[in-house]
Amino acid sequence: MLATLFAFVLAFGVGIEKAHPIGADISQQEVDTSRVVQLLDEANDDINSSRFTEARKKINRAGEWSEELDFSKGKQLTALRMAEVYLNVQFFDSARVVLEQALEDFPESSYKIQMCNLLATAYRYMNELGKAIETYQMVLELAEENSQYRMIAAIHQNMAVAYINMGKKAEGLNSFLFSIDYAEQEKDTVFLAIAYNNLGDTYNEFGEYEQAEFYLQKSYELAAMKNLRSDLLRVTINLANLKGNLEEFNDALELYQQALDLTKEVRPNTPPFRILYNLGNLSLKMESPDEAISYFEESLDYCLQLNIPPGIYYNYGGLGDAATQKGQLVEAIRRHEQALDVAEQMGSLPFIQETRLKLYELNKEAGNFESALIQFEEYEAISDSMLDLEQERDFAELENRLELNRQTEINTLLEEKQLQQEKQLKFQLGLIITAAFIIILILYILYTINQASKGKTKAYNQLAKQREELEKLNQEMNKLFAIIAHDLRAPLASMHGILFLLKSGELSKDEIVSYTNEIEGNVQKNIDVMEDLLSWAKRQMNGITFVKEDLNIHEVVNQVIAKQESRSKLKEISITNKVNKTMRIKTDENALKLILRNLLSNSIKFTNLGDEVRFTSSDKGDKIQLCVIDTGIGMSKDLQERVFSSRSISFSLEGTKGEKGTGFGLSLIKEFVDKLEGTITIESEEGKGTKFCIDLPKE
Repeated sequence: MLATLFAFVLAFGVGIEKAHPIGADISQQEVDTSRVVQLLDEANDDINSSRFTEARKKINRAGEWSEELDFSKGKQLTALRMAEVYLNVQFFDSARVVLEQALEDFPESSYKIQMCNLLATAYRYMNELGKAIETYQMVLELAEENSQYRMIAAIHQNMAVAYINMGKKAEGLNSFLFSIDYAEQEKDTVFLAIAYNNLGDTYNEFGEYEQAEFYLQKSYELAAMKNLRSDLLRVTINLANLKGNLEEFNDALELYQQALDLTKEVRPNTPPFRILYNLGNLSLKMESPDEAISYFEESLDYCLQLNIPPGIYYNYGGLGDAATQKGQLVEAIRRHEQALDVAEQMGSLPFIQETRLKLYELNKEAGNFESALIQFEEYEAISDSMLDLEQERDFAELENRLELNRQTEINTLLEEKQLQQEKQLKFQLGLIITAAFIIILILYILYTINQASKGKTKAYNQLAKQREELEKLNQEMNKLFAIIAHDLRAPLASMHGILFLLKSGELSKDEIVSYTNEIEGNVQKNIDVMEDLLSWAKRQMNGITFVKEDLNIHEVVNQVIAKQESRSKLKEISITNKVNKTMRIKTDENALKLILRNLLSNSIKFTNLGDEVRFTSSDKGDKIQLCVIDTGIGMSKDLQERVFSSRSISFSLEGTKGEKGTGFGLSLIKEFVDKLEGTITIESEEGKGTKFCIDLPKE
């Protein structure tokens, strides 16, 4: 849509009859009015030759003479020519004001078709596409009534661009083909140059680059042959846009430079803000964000000076995209918020919706989850608003139909008063049927609105649930960061102190062996913590994929025991693997190891010096039971109930030698057992030990 808005097409000008030679017997009044028409003819030639400054001077002079002479035709032509100049130099709002005033002053003007065509084009340039299409359709009917075939083709050409901007591809292409058929039959070179340019730009928008290049080249050749400087400028810009899409960047840059040179010639008083914007976009494609920022800022300055809201909006968006490419998320958010302000001032729901979605994605990437959620809610609300607008239009159409029916019924009733009673009864029956149909239609509309309201409520509840989940996740993350700071830092600090003593050379051999064992235990502990943290993080992001493998359980248990050997030796704990050596299971190896490792780590933590931990297994038909049994300090009934009470990060207790824990190992165990479609149970008695058993399906 952006390229369509910024690659404007020429609003078709209208020709007028040349003034007749002035004879000696013509009065002074006739001479003066003829001179006005002649001056406006000259201004029309200046417009066609892109001499807009000279044209404006002549139009202003003709307007003054027309006022002095109260020359109606001169006033109408003055407004028409001035609107053409404004459209060519891209002062679209000024063109709109001039044309609306002229149509109000001269509602039955012989130039009404030309005025309405230019007014619709001004609406199109200002992105008021609904108004533009409505006006084009109205003026098309007038042109068809008056058999103005060239104007009919011109209106179809302009309508095609408006349809394309609205996303109605089929309607746009049909209108293009209609106008091109006319121009080719009439061999109208000027018309063809414009039509080919517009059609080529449309194919470029659709990503059909081969067709785009074909039509743009044909337009370029015709414009060059006829020396149509304004059309040459437009097609050069569109060719540059095409080369950028084809990633032929050097060709694109060369064409944009040609367009800048042509702008100085054709529009010396109009800043080239669209070309600068396009150069900014090209720089982004070339991954040169700093250069893009320079172009966007220059274009933005011009748009601010000229008060062109769409240009301001797009340049703020371009600056935001450039900041995103540089990884400057805060700046990107700021720029897109500026674009959002402009879009809201314009009242453009599509612009607002597009920008809200970008802000949602940027805030989410930056970790601003609350802001991201707000932007997403606003995005959804806009979607609902656009639906509401559509419903309002449906209601307006229904009201018009009802009013038309009412008037028809009144007229029919007056006529039926003169007819026989039988006809009156038939009419009443028809009236009842019509009323019943209207009631059914209204009930259907109310039902549709009610269903839409339910959908909105459902969406709101989903958003509320997402907000609650985000808040819960944030709380768990805060607690997790505290755990990391405390439980990883302490062992690392201890290891740092031991390494310092080792480095000093003041330790005996026995002390070195002792401290080395302690370091090994701390390292293994940190590895366990990091593995748990990684599993927890993946779980929060739904990033864990379970893959079933055929495993020998005895071997898996041996691997788990080997990794905890250094920790068990520090407390002189005996670990025995009594799992059946031939027992096998189909499950996820990493998940099973995490469960067994955390159960073993928990047993070591709460087992006294010289105690025992053992693994056992039993076959339960379609399930296998694995147990970890220790002779440690055991757990109270209250503690057993709390162990698996939450799926969030749980409580943490010190071990028998003051060992610290992360607090979420048991939570991970429960989570992963559930994922493997198993169950876990606890049997424990204070002072006698604990038995954890997990039942997992064999396959």
